[in-house]
Amino acid sequence: MTKTQLAISIWTLIISILGVAVAGGFTIFVAFKNSKLQKELQQKQIAADLKASARIQWIQEVRKQTAKLISAHQKLWITSYNFSEVAEARAENEKQKVYAEFLEEAILLELYFANKPGKKKLSFAEDRGKNFYKESWEQQERGNPQNEKITKAKENNKPLWNILFNDENNDGKEELIVSLIEDIKNNPAEKGKKDNPCSRYLASVETSHKNQITQNNLGNLSKIISIYLKIEWDRAKNGE
Repeated sequence: MTKTQLAISIWTLIISILGVAVAGGFTIFVAFKNSKLQKELQQKQIAADLKASARIQWIQEVRKQTAKLISAHQKLWITSYNFSEVAEARAENEKQKVYAEFLEEAILLELYFANKPGKKKLSFAEDRGKNFYKESWEQQERGNPQNEKITKAKENNKPLWNILFNDENNDGKEELIVSLIEDIKNNPAEKGKKDNPCSRYLASVETSHKNQITQNNLGNLSKIISIYLKIEWDRAKNGE
């Protein structure tokens, strides 16, 4: 073998060794990158699973707490109507106890949505403050400035109700849900008042009117939270 042939053989061997080394190094590099990528994907999946699990648990807790609030209000309503004049003190104590339980359930539900304070609020003050007298309804409604305020308040509430009943997303709902719970919490339905025959004012009609607002708000709250939780459930399934 000549020197030239020997040199060629040596260089061929060196090139082959370098080729194997480069190929091996590239394989190791690719394997390392794939391993790192796989680890990152696993970590993201674990984080997504934990987030979804936490959201599902939150959904279940909110559903239960909503049911507890509605049940507590119903119990308060029944207790109010079971008020006995014979055992007045005992009945009043029982009513206060049930009322405290109702407040607790309302506050607990409120806390699930109270992490995003805002300025948007549903308002029922004007409607709850409506006056009822013995004059005919036509006479009351005609030119009554209070009715104009009630109408305006209801108009202001309309776009807020639209946000709450939106079944596509939950943007801006938390603060409005809190305001709805606040109204229910501060105005639970109560036993109807008796009319004073010496007075022009219809206390029984006023109480019935206020109670109807609260019952309507409870029904709306149940529907709104159902929509809210359905959206959150879909987000949890999608890993958002």
